[in-house]
Amino acid sequence: MWRSTPTLTTTVTALLSVLVSAASTATGSGGENDLSFLVIADMHTTSNFLWDPSNIQLKNSLTTILQNIRDNHVGETDIVVSPGDVVSFGGLRGFEKLMDHTGKTDENEAVYDAAMTCYSMTNEVYQEAGFSTYIPCIGDHEIGG
Repeated sequence: MWRSTPTLTTTVTALLSVLVSAASTATGSGGENDLSFLVIADMHTTSNFLWDPSNIQLKNSLTTILQNIRDNHVGETDIVVSPGDVVSFGGLRGFEKLMDHTGKTDENEAVYDAAMTCYSMTNEVYQEAGFSTYIPCIGDHEIGG
């Protein structure tokens, strides 16, 4: 079975580089209508939740990293947007492994089922890190790119 397990150092480096290059905050004058958001792209590490949704070590590591980002870099943030590549299926060279793993016979259903598993677990990580609203978007890696 295909599996990639990142080290904590790799994960920290990747997340911090994403934070530095893609974090955005929109704030106004401090009024009640102000909205703040954070953009974190290409969190390929969360693909590992597909193969092992109960991976506590990965969940705890990502939660700790995101809490650090929240506490030390962005503070209270209303929305976290992830513009794709939360789930990476591109390295599978066809969807047979994905279909076998999900039990789905249709490629589209297998991709959808796998993505929902990863998005659900990723949402839990963001919630536990103190971010209340997480909005993932589909990127090219979710659809096999």
